[in-house]
Amino acid sequence: MPRRISRRRFLQTTAAAAGGLALSSAFPLSRRARGQGVIKLTQVTSSDQVPYFEFINAEFQKLHPEVEFDLIGPGYDQMRTKIISSLVAGAPMDIFSLDIIWVGEFASQGFCEPMDQSMTDAERAEFLPGALEGITANGALQGLPAGAWMKNLFYNKGIVEQLGLDAPPTTYEQLAEVGKQAQADGVLPYIFGWGWTQNEGFTCDWTVILHAFGGKWFDDEGKWAINNENGVAALTYMVDNLKAEVFDPASITYDDRQVMNPFLAGQYLGMCNWGLWGWSMSNSPDDSKIVGQADVGLMFGTEYAGTTSSSILAIPAISLNAASPSENKDLATEWMRLYAGIGHPEYRKAAMDLSGIPPVQTALWSDPDLMADVPVLPKLADQATYGYQRPSSNVVNYSEWSTMLQTELSKALTGQVTPQEALDAIVETSNVQFPNISAE
Repeated sequence: MPRRISRRRFLQTTAAAAGGLALSSAFPLSRRARGQGVIKLTQVTSSDQVPYFEFINAEFQKLHPEVEFDLIGPGYDQMRTKIISSLVAGAPMDIFSLDIIWVGEFASQGFCEPMDQSMTDAERAEFLPGALEGITANGALQGLPAGAWMKNLFYNKGIVEQLGLDAPPTTYEQLAEVGKQAQADGVLPYIFGWGWTQNEGFTCDWTVILHAFGGKWFDDEGKWAINNENGVAALTYMVDNLKAEVFDPASITYDDRQVMNPFLAGQYLGMCNWGLWGWSMSNSPDDSKIVGQADVGLMFGTEYAGTTSSSILAIPAISLNAASPSENKDLATEWMRLYAGIGHPEYRKAAMDLSGIPPVQTALWSDPDLMADVPVLPKLADQATYGYQRPSSNVVNYSEWSTMLQTELSKALTGQVTPQEALDAIVETSNVQFPNISAE
């Protein structure tokens, strides 16, 4: 049985949950008991999520004492391959965690039972904006929201005051201007740092900046469109400010975790990172030299496109195996509704407490009990209104596509090609090798 972890400890050690739950592990085939009125539901999730699963299982058994659970919780990095191999082999499995970056792949294979009829319109409206969009593919909802991660602006209040500002900049253009002035005045070497080494976090940051400049993944016909003038403006902004060292040139060597270090040392005005985790790290005396100085705001918009803000949502799902026996599906759906807090939002408070899973219902981001630990929750939640998705529900081999994207964008950031050339290469490859499944 995995060790239970506190909410605060989880937030300090888990940023990867936002990027992609990865699946695989050698778990035994479960035995579905039919005798003596017992029904067994088999569940697969990552080990860090096990405490919340156990809580829901105990609550569910109060309603359905005839149900037993076979809960399998391998390590986060071991899950994906085994879930797929079990689905393909027909091994017993009813409920499983579905990472946001697998949605298109799983939908293309018909692995997930559509959940569109599992809740009312009023229940849908209780979720954060965008909570269902990223887990919808081929016109069907592939599961129920399992947690809500998003990237926020973290900034140093002391540096804002030192620069003579009342608040941090609100647009990318203003950020660059403030950065150049801060350099000229000798206040800061770099105004901002990013995690732009070649990993999934880079794709997330590209999502943020692309949409701030009015870009989009696809045109009206469903073809890839990031090489239009908005996309070029976004990448040109990144290249220019990295080259001018307004942004820390080491950004191309940092991931999401590493870029925290200069910020926590008080070397940047701000940086973009995952909400609850970034807040916890910024206020940890063991990790941060700016405890009490960090604050949260909206990520920037642009004067170029007239946008107010843009960020990324990472909302994975809890899914039902489409091949699960019919007698299990109604029970599994009822269990999943409890897990998602539908009709029982208090259960999502337990999710944050037991496994550090951020709330999926909008109202909980201003809940007094949760705000006692994280007072900036409402500020973090404001970003969801301006949240965008990676194209993971549109692409079958999303991870392969994302790697290709990172490689081509990096060529532009390092001056090997122009922004237009990099984006043209991405679009050409994407339209041939990674077509939009929603447009087929």
